[in-house]
Amino acid sequence: MKQCLLFMVVWVAGALVAAGATTNAAQSATRYPATINPAHALMRGGANACTFWMEIPRNMVIENVNHPGLGVGSGLLKGMFYTTSRALLTVGDFMFLGCTGPSAYNPLTFPEYVSASQWDPYAPPSPALKKLEKAEERQYEAVEAVEENKSSPL
Repeated sequence: MKQCLLFMVVWVAGALVAAGATTNAAQSATRYPATINPAHALMRGGANACTFWMEIPRNMVIENVNHPGLGVGSGLLKGMFYTTSRALLTVGDFMFLGCTGPSAYNPLTFPEYVSASQWDPYAPPSPALKKLEKAEERQYEAVEAVEENKSSPL
């Protein structure tokens, strides 16, 4: 067991060193699009593999502040959904060696790292989030109800 653990630690450390060394050496030879960076995606996958479980308590606290009483249950469900999503994206980062680009991550709604998410439920929304909400706001026309005076046969 100890040998297996030691092998995994050495392999991961070697992969990280090789990824850093080859990234600098291969920049002149291989140009990836700005959204695809295998070394960054592998590091993101490693960080998310260690911290994906933190979505559950984070969402429980935030939902409980927004909806007292019911927030613990809805936060648990939302946290499990976010945990599953982050875990599956982590598997994708490792499986496709980071060639998936930004994937499903969105800096405003689902950041790349749990630590970049909203942790303080009382913090005001960021200006970028306000801008996004304003852009997604739908304008509805005011519709007036017209009453028709129909005589009924009864």
